[in-house]
Amino acid sequence: MMNNSVDLNQSFDVFIVLERELQSRGTLTVVVDSLVFLVFALTGLIGNVCVCLAVYRNLSLRSKATNVAVAALAISDVLSCSVMGPFILSVLTTGQWLFDKTVCKLQALAMYSLVGVSLYLMALIAVNRYYCVVRPEKYRAIFSCKSTFIFVFSIWLVVFGTVIGFYFFKMFSFYFHPLKATCVLYVDPKTNSVILAHLANYASSALLTMFPFAIFISSYAKIFRHVRRHQIDVASTLQNCAEDQRSSLPSRAAELKMTRAMFVIVFVYVLCWTPVFVTEIVMNTAYSWHQIDRNLALACTGLGLLSSVINPWIISITNRTYRKEIHRILCCKSL
Repeated sequence: MMNNSVDLNQSFDVFIVLERELQSRGTLTVVVDSLVFLVFALTGLIGNVCVCLAVYRNLSLRSKATNVAVAALAISDVLSCSVMGPFILSVLTTGQWLFDKTVCKLQALAMYSLVGVSLYLMALIAVNRYYCVVRPEKYRAIFSCKSTFIFVFSIWLVVFGTVIGFYFFKMFSFYFHPLKATCVLYVDPKTNSVILAHLANYASSALLTMFPFAIFISSYAKIFRHVRRHQIDVASTLQNCAEDQRSSLPSRAAELKMTRAMFVIVFVYVLCWTPVFVTEIVMNTAYSWHQIDRNLALACTGLGLLSSVINPWIISITNRTYRKEIHRILCCKSL
């Protein structure tokens, strides 16, 4: 997730060349790049705000624990679009970073933290779906709206605290990346030993990406094994519930549909971020970071932003209640 060690002094001439290339793009390239990211940022903001409003306005949505986590994921995506969108647009339109180093540092810290928050929120939703489908007898005891809110708050606190802690203890520094049109964190070999630098990089990658990935992959694998083993459809799902649980648990058919929707979100998220992670690995091992094609590097930035843009539209397509509520919001209809 974090860039490996970078010697900025040795790369000073490379930075100058790349920044000049960024500034010397043709008018058509500037317009296309800017329009694509403008559409991404606006679509993500509108869609995720609609999801938050849908949960707030609709009692049936906000009374379910899963939707508390969904709303938190939408808030994270709103912030991601707000943090990434305006700064990237300013770089793509002007060809340079217009702000001071403090803003660059804050943008990088916020961006990496929000990516980690999104991953852990999806992991939380995956665990929620696991207990709802596979272990329904324990679902209510673990996942109430109040407990889910506590889980969500803990995720935000721990992830932001971890990223800021790494930076506070000088594990990471930051710089403006001309190819990616954004500020990034990196392991500074001048402030750490080589071994400590690699440990910091691997630890951050494991904590912020690999661990939540393992959680939701494991959870959904168990869910689909359970469904396949028992040949679950709507009728058999209801039959598998104990009699005393049928009145207390939400409709199993609706919950199974929600599980599918959440799985699609995770699947699309993985599709968006896998090329980014692969490119990062290649950049940090086989090649120098500045040898990658500019369009590929910018595409990685776009895919990272796209992962925050597409979630609300997946939810609205796969969930009828969300779809109706979002339609009312976009049409300015009251409840």
